[in-house]
Amino acid sequence: MKRTTVYLDDRTDLELARLARQQGRSKAELIREALAAHVATAARESQGAPDWVGMVDSGGARIAERAEELFGKLLEDEYEQILTEWHAHRQRERSR
Repeated sequence: MKRTTVYLDDRTDLELARLARQQGRSKAELIREALAAHVATAARESQGAPDWVGMVDSGGARIAERAEELFGKLLEDEYEQILTEWHAHRQRERSR
């Protein structure tokens, strides 16, 4: 393990100390864990798209151009389903 120095503002240092006490862990351990998670996420994001992207034919070259239309239709369908279920629930409540 390599030693390094990290400068923290007072508020972050206080919150870190509180979390360390609460979890029974050292501040250094929490910092290492947070940095490792951040670095792993950044590394995954910087790799670009996964290898499998583009391997499937979507069935239409213009699907991206219709994204808003298709998403809107999906929302409309979902809204109608929720509304139908709400009316059915309301009807059941009234019949009690």
